Amino acid sequence: MVGLSKIPCCKKPGHQRLDESDLESLQRIFITLWAIWNHRNRVIHEGVTPDPMNVIITTQNLFCRYHEIYQKHYCTEHRISRQKIMEQGFQGQWSIILKISGVKHRRKKRAAFAYEARNRQGTVVFYGCSSSAANSVSVALLEGLREAAVTAFRLQYNQILVLSNCNFLVQLFNTGQVPDWEGKTLFADLQSLKQRGICLSFRWIPAFVLVNVYNMAVMASSAPMHFQWPQHLTL
Repeated sequence: MVGLSKIPCCKKPGHQRLDESDLESLQRIFITLWAIWNHRNRVIHEGVTPDPMNVIITTQNLFCRYHEIYQKHYCTEHRISRQKIMEQGFQGQWSIILKISGVKHRRKKRAAFAYEARNRQGTVVFYGCSSSAANSVSVALLEGLREAAVTAFRLQYNQILVLSNCNFLVQLFNTGQVPDWEGKTLFADLQSLKQRGICLSFRWIPAFVLVNVYNMAVMASSAPMHFQWPQHLTL
């Protein structure tokens, strides 16, 4: 997404994820360099007449073939991986699965969060998205988690399995890390909800599983908004 920054806390340490446009650009660069190198060798060793147009056509043909094969493989792997992730490791005592994601618009300096909750039958029970004045995505995620937890409490869902690709959010609750000053109040609110019977379990998952809530957060980061469904539960 143009204008959106990838948040460090939502990456695995030491690794930087490439988005689809970056990956496609790298593919074009490597294929073009290979085509130039191959044509040069043919000119030197086989006496072929230099032909820049031949290099361009070869590059385009190879890229189209590679892209077609890659897309088929990616779609298959994406479907299988997503199914495995959603089937494995989620067998505990939980009443809803809550997917949550956050972004920050680089140009507009606006953070946002979005979430979606499903019951054991796979039915969406509530979802929402909102812009945030938070200085970081981590704090925006805490805002979203608090809103979602309150909604779940009102709907009498007490066992919540939270899925996120943000290491900060997962480690905060799983290892007892202390949030900074901006997140302390939100964290205290969540602890208060836990004392009232809300049980939150956290699991790190890859970003592609969260694509629907991520896209909702992107919209909320582009323009001020707050939406929640069912609407009568809006805070």
